[in-house]
Amino acid sequence: MFPRPPDRATQSDLLASMLRSIRRRRGWSVRQAARAMAMSMRSYERFEAGDGEIRLERLFRFANLTDSDPLAIVAGLYLADPNLAVRCADHKLTLIHAMALKRFHGQVGEDLGQLDVVTLIGAFTVTFEKLASSLGDRRAAAETWLSAESAPSRPAEDEDLP
Repeated sequence: MFPRPPDRATQSDLLASMLRSIRRRRGWSVRQAARAMAMSMRSYERFEAGDGEIRLERLFRFANLTDSDPLAIVAGLYLADPNLAVRCADHKLTLIHAMALKRFHGQVGEDLGQLDVVTLIGAFTVTFEKLASSLGDRRAAAETWLSAESAPSRPAEDEDLP
């Protein structure tokens, strides 16, 4: 029913794509990233290439130093979608979602276990449909504003024409 995580080789490729994209998005060189991570250049290059064991501690440190979403990196690996991590890097959607879940757990406690998959899918579907709609609304508002600002202005009636 739920997706299986990709094999180790695919995870390495995905991780490399995500880390490299986030680093570049931040305008960092490999040298700068290695220095920030307190790693040698070679060790950082191996980390960014996804070589060796994927350690959460390093992923979380990288996310903290690059001010990106650590849980989106993990989700991107599990769901085989590197764009998820890159697109969530700035606003941290996945981390915010986890924080909201923690708050919800604090409210409902053990009752959290009583929720069923169908209810969860329905709730998240509605939430993400609302978010998609708000993106469309914002895009339409921006287009309206831009077209109004770029339209040639007409002189006022009392203004002298050349």
